[in-house]
Amino acid sequence: MKRKRGLAAIKARDDPGDLLFETEQEAIRAFYGAKIEATRRSLPKREASAAVRALLVEQSLACKALAERRQAAHAMNERLRSCVPTRAALRRKYSKSARAVA
Repeated sequence: MKRKRGLAAIKARDDPGDLLFETEQEAIRAFYGAKIEATRRSLPKREASAAVRALLVEQSLACKALAERRQAAHAMNERLRSCVPTRAALRRKYSKSARAVA
């Protein structure tokens, strides 16, 4: 199955807030990719390998922190959605009160 790209992919998302987290994850990868490349070019091989490993650990921790923030945001959205009454519930509520007043 082909993956949707561009606007079709954005429209197909369940939660538009995911786009923010995906963008941030891409930024994390680009940032650490640039740091790793600069480290490889500027240090001798022996020192570079240790520094690259440290940067990869740092990158994985940044991605894990982002995943935790994403889960917390989804949980908050679910809690907020559960507090908002549905259209049908509002219709029932106001149709009963309108009959009681009349």
